[in-house]
Amino acid sequence: MPKPAQSAPPAIGIPEEEQDNSLDAMYTLAEQARTVPEPTAVGSCPQCKSPLADGAVLCVNCGYDVRTGRKTAVATAPARAVASGRTAKKAAKRSATALMGPLLAGTIFSAIAALVASGLWIIVAAATGYAVGFIAIAIGVAAGIGMVAGNKDTSPIGGLIAAVTTILAILFAKVVVAEIILARVAPGVSLFDLPSDKLAEYFFSPMGLAMIAIGVLAAFKTGSGISGR
Repeated sequence: MPKPAQSAPPAIGIPEEEQDNSLDAMYTLAEQARTVPEPTAVGSCPQCKSPLADGAVLCVNCGYDVRTGRKTAVATAPARAVASGRTAKKAAKRSATALMGPLLAGTIFSAIAALVASGLWIIVAAATGYAVGFIAIAIGVAAGIGMVAGNKDTSPIGGLIAAVTTILAILFAKVVVAEIILARVAPGVSLFDLPSDKLAEYFFSPMGLAMIAIGVLAAFKTGSGISGR
């Protein structure tokens, strides 16, 4: 129950009829403001059962509008944003998986094809003692074809992977040929026993680098579908 309004306190030593009571109205207003009750919940939200103040038409907890019987768009926007973010993440994950699957298959096919083609290099070099340049082209083309077969399409990334595969396949063939020659000429000696400068000359001679470059170019063109014209 509101307390009775108070008046200004009497001034000590001054007769009441001589006091200035102009502040009585202010004391009354202040007392009324202090005793005005806070809005009380007269009902609850039909949606989330949170208390609703007297005259409220919108639930601040869930956004339910008592006038329309539906949630407002503002209340549901955060939920839509979260759902949209999750959908975007799932779509990106599916796209990455779809991309990596064919590329992985293409890499495996490219490596197998390049190794098979490098067998021709090994056979010819071991039989004749010469490294024939066109075989490097064959290795590159084989690596590119393997990439296209696994990736189901040509792409610059596929061409780059096929090029790297070609380099590794040519180096592998050179290692095998060197071991065959050493086994024939110097049994018991391995590549690790040879001087490093001689090994560098064998693996990366100007002619050897030219062969690798030819093979790499053939692999990239085949795997990427770029003709270079």
